[in-house]
Amino acid sequence: MDFFYQYRKLLIGILLLCVGWWRFSPYSPRVVMPAYLNDGVDCSQLPPMAAGDEPLQTEIPQGMQPFVLPRVKMTPLAGFSMPARVLHRAAYLYDEPASISTTDWFVGWGFMANEKIVKRLKFEQRGRFGGIAGTKDGGAMPYSYDDMYLNASNVHLIPANKKIAAQINGIKVGDNVRVDGWLVRVDMGNRYVVSSLSRTDRGAGACEVILVCNVTRLASEKVWPDYK
Repeated sequence: MDFFYQYRKLLIGILLLCVGWWRFSPYSPRVVMPAYLNDGVDCSQLPPMAAGDEPLQTEIPQGMQPFVLPRVKMTPLAGFSMPARVLHRAAYLYDEPASISTTDWFVGWGFMANEKIVKRLKFEQRGRFGGIAGTKDGGAMPYSYDDMYLNASNVHLIPANKKIAAQINGIKVGDNVRVDGWLVRVDMGNRYVVSSLSRTDRGAGACEVILVCNVTRLASEKVWPDYK
């Protein structure tokens, strides 16, 4: 008892630090559900799923309507199914897009998911951008940036419901996944964000904004193709 009395201020301080880390740190395992999506989104109309090693983009069903929620409207632009390896991930809790999307992944598919290639490269994310930061040994890049970025992208993930949010939160760097959902335009009052509809663009506006309806873990030993 004397020990706790003597160190009570220190123990209270440690407890408050732990609570603060759990509540506010982007590295906390706590599942953050954007407030606008607490009621979830109807994902009964799933797009066709990719069968190969590259993303599949499809037309939206005829007559499909926007998802209208309190203070936000999400308009589907295309169906999207993306098999990929998560190369880097970042949590954003306090910027403007965090009201709909708190997690970004930098992902690779095709040869940019191949372990022999990925283990040589460094990746980074900051300010909602992601990219290839160089090689781990400081040497020359093994392939051209153009070729690598044709098989990699930074994606903004909008969970359709709390279950999907928990699944996204559980995916770690190095995991192989398939994400199915919709590329969307999101309107929030006088602000909006629009998904890229191309895998060949780069820079501002090149990120995919995905309303995620399904997350499937692929085999950890999945063999991705070599560079061609």
